[in-house]
Amino acid sequence: MKTVGVSVRELPNYDPDAQELYSVTFGNERIKIVVTKMSSTVDDWIKTVYGDNKASEDDLIVGFDVDWKPAVGVNDNPVATLHLCVGHRCLIFQIMRADKIPKSLHGFLQDEKIRFIGVGIQKISMLECC
Repeated sequence: MKTVGVSVRELPNYDPDAQELYSVTFGNERIKIVVTKMSSTVDDWIKTVYGDNKASEDDLIVGFDVDWKPAVGVNDNPVATLHLCVGHRCLIFQIMRADKIPKSLHGFLQDEKIRFIGVGIQKISMLECC
């Protein structure tokens, strides 16, 4: 059986108050991950994804997931983090700590040329999320 190594390293960051950057290496693949609570960082990530994929005529495939804080009591908690991955680029948006939800994210989530994939996402309304 072949063993695949996984390593995580923090990357140099131009704005540590707004985001954290990581490189995750899985086997021979390197994935760049941005963790942020800032809407401006989400805007930049979305612009980069669109820029990287503008020449493609195929629909964009985006991995999608959300996490909630555990419910304590009767009420469900709102989404705490939104996870989006395109190719080797991922975003973890800390919605519960966000300064605001950017309009670019609404547009991205409603873009008809994007297919979102994930486990159980049919149960999640995009409006519940963001």
